[in-house]
Amino acid sequence: MTQSNCCSNGCGAKLILRGVGSAIRPGRLLFAVFCLAAFVGGGHIWDAIVGDWISASSLKHGIGGHGNVAPFELTMMMFESAIGSIKVGVMQFEPSVIVDGVVSLVAGIPTALWTIGAHWFVLLFGIYALVVMGVSIGVQCRFEAIVVAEQEPPSMDRLIGESGAMSGNFIGALGTPFVILAILALMIMLAGFVLLNVPVLNLLGGIVWGVVMLLGLAMAIVLLGLAVAGTLLLPAVAVDGCSGPDAMHRAFCGATTRPLIWLWYIAIITIGLGLGLLVVETVASVTAALIMGLGDAWVFNQVFAEVAVAQSGGESTAHWTTTATASIVAFWMKLLYWFVAGWVLCYLAAATTRAWMMLRLRLDGIAKDDIWRPGLMPGTLAPMCREADAYATVDDASAEAHDDD
Repeated sequence: MTQSNCCSNGCGAKLILRGVGSAIRPGRLLFAVFCLAAFVGGGHIWDAIVGDWISASSLKHGIGGHGNVAPFELTMMMFESAIGSIKVGVMQFEPSVIVDGVVSLVAGIPTALWTIGAHWFVLLFGIYALVVMGVSIGVQCRFEAIVVAEQEPPSMDRLIGESGAMSGNFIGALGTPFVILAILALMIMLAGFVLLNVPVLNLLGGIVWGVVMLLGLAMAIVLLGLAVAGTLLLPAVAVDGCSGPDAMHRAFCGATTRPLIWLWYIAIITIGLGLGLLVVETVASVTAALIMGLGDAWVFNQVFAEVAVAQSGGESTAHWTTTATASIVAFWMKLLYWFVAGWVLCYLAAATTRAWMMLRLRLDGIAKDDIWRPGLMPGTLAPMCREADAYATVDDASAEAHDDD
């Protein structure tokens, strides 16, 4: 049976679903939790330094009924709402709800923050988030690509070396669509400023506004492409070793050339996410219930009651040592669910990398074990020029020897 036939008979689904187990590796989970901590910690540092100023001015009108809050706090509120929608859509398998949540994540949150005036937060923290998440998810994708291609996990030195060499491409892959969107948005705003503000000239602006609408159409296409194929950007870099703009081209073309296959893979990824999340959350909830129940059995103060208060953000009236102990215990309980979030990050990286490898097989017939490795030209499976010259020299020498014979 050929690889193409194997893929058409469901091997693609099996390969993707194996990402559920691959994402549970302890080292990957620890790395994911560390990256999430870097992301959240950076946001809280921003709020601590400039949050009061932004909350008092730019966010004074509030959004969605949240009132005056610091920008990262507001971002997390909207993020939790979008993730909640996606989670409901996954568990109930409602594609429209999933799409709404994804669109909110990709476009809704930055647009809302920009609209209410948190411009510097969107720009500066957006760049920070792009770097942190690009590198962290990119490392996970590269790990998975090596696991699939070589049937064994890479060594730490190799993973760090290869991922470090690709880090710029990871950031570029995530950043390229947003740079294009920013340029198009700036052009539209400049067109409105120049063409519609000056009397008489605004008549000409109204006439040529149809051209400006083409920029809006381009923005919509990039946004839709990002929502549909954005999850393939980092896997394309991790598997093919290509640059950021090339990864965008490959991901968008791959998803649009075989849309039904990509939709099938999305459905499989969603099923795996739902099943895996059900198992992981169940394990976390049972663990938390056992710890809270058994741990409180021989405790004769209000530590675990104060843990609930600490988790809800309420005010404690207990002794300061009890309150401090409860805060520490609450941290460990919260860390348990951070590992759930880390698993989601690891799974999405693993599943989308496996899906890209299968999609690449269907598009170009490239086998799963053919991934970019050091010594190959970036974005290709061809050897570097020196190695190619060496191969050419060997071939010429063989040809000359054959002619002499």
